[in-house]
Parts: sequence; C-alpha cells; structure tokens
Amino acid sequence: MAQRRMISLEVIDTDAFLDMPQSSQLLYFHLNARADDDGFVANPKRVMRNIGSQDDDLRVLVGKKFIISFQDGVCVIKHWRINNFVRKDIYKETKYLDLKQTLLIRPNGAYTQTDDGRAVAIPHGHFSLDDVNDSVTERQPSIGKVSEDKDSIDKETYGESGLVKMTIEEHSKLIEAIGESNTKLLIEELDDYLGTMTPKKAETKYASHYKALRNWARRKYQTQKEKVESKQTRRIA
Repeated sequence: MAQRRMISLEVIDTDAFLDMPQSSQLLYFHLNARADDDGFVANPKRVMRNIGSQDDDLRVLVGKKFIISFQDGVCVIKHWRINNFVRKDIYKETKYLDLKQTLLIRPNGAYTQTDDGRAVAIPHGHFSLDDVNDSVTERQPSIGKVSEDKDSIDKETYGESGLVKMTIEEHSKLIEAIGESNTKLLIEELDDYLGTMTPKKAETKYASHYKALRNWARRKYQTQKEKVESKQTRRIA
C-alpha cells in the first residue's frame, strides 16, 4: 500500500462536506489516509477509537455518501479515485475482492452500489478513468464523451429503487431546508411515483428532481398551513 494519500478539493470544498461536523470531516481525512490502494478501510472502528470519533461521525459520512459501509464493518471511500490515483508500478489491489465486486464506478471516479446506467463494473487490477469512460460509452452508444452532461454524472441516486437523482449538494440543501425525515419521506414518495412509469418516461418526467422535491415540499407546507388557518377560523366563529 502506498504511503502518500491526497484529497481533492472537488470533494472537500463542497457545501455537503463543509456542512458536516468537524469531527466527521476529521474522520474522513483519517480514513482516507489509512485506505488501501482501492480505497478500502479494514478497521474504521479502530481508527475512530484512536482519534476519539463517535459512531455518529461515521453515520454522517455514510448518510452524506462520502463513504460506503459494508455489513462486515469494512468501508470504502466513495470518491477514492477522485482523491487519489496510484501508479501501476506501485499499485496493490485490495484484498477485499468480494466487496469490490459489489461496487460499480462512474466516469467521474465515484464508487456506487446502484446501477443507474451511468456506471460500470470495476475493472480488475489497475485501471484508469479513461478505461471507465470507454466502458460507459460502449454501454450507452448514444452518449459520447463530449456530449455527456457532467452534472448528470455527478448526481447520486436516492430512494428504494434508486430512481431519484440529485447531487450531494442538492440533497444536503433539502435536509437543511425541510429536515432529514421529511427529505427521506419525499424522496421515497417521488421514487414510488417514478416507479409507476416506464423507464423512459420516468427519466424525462422532471428536468430536476431536486427542484421537483422543493416544489412538493412547498405545496405540502402551504396545504398544511391552510388547514391550520381553517381550523383557527372555525374556532373563532
């Protein structure tokens, strides 16, 4: 395993990262420093004990989608290949090959567990993001490297069926505006709604799922406000 690790400003300069508690940010740096050449960390709990982190710090990183956690306790840095590129002559593949095979990778280098059509299976051994882009292009002949929308690549998938797509920043803004539980509830509602449509119609139903959810939240708030005002009016009468 290489001894030098890097952190990309594309990851840590986002509102989603900076809005996290400093203790969660610190844990992210320590996990990144101790990851193997594929971004896997064998003992996140021990790292947490050593630096005094709490379980909530790890849960925040998982919830904000900065790491992916597995049932056996191992975790992987989601944006590992955005942060780091290990040269072929010093690269040593992770020993967690069974877990690695459960992941997909997007053209921007982010790991994912959801097959949304913009990710492919991780190549064996050492590879570059050019290899990933070539695989995505082959899988989607109608989408070329030049014309592909960068924003669509950077979006994460949410909901039980993974049909809701937003950037990490958009998801963070929703939570800040309406709370985590309400955000989750609305995402599942939209996910179920899109699931009733054909894949093609679901893909084009809303230009922005983030804006659609904001509008849904605004309408629900207005409806609830009108109900309260109506009850108050009847009491006065």
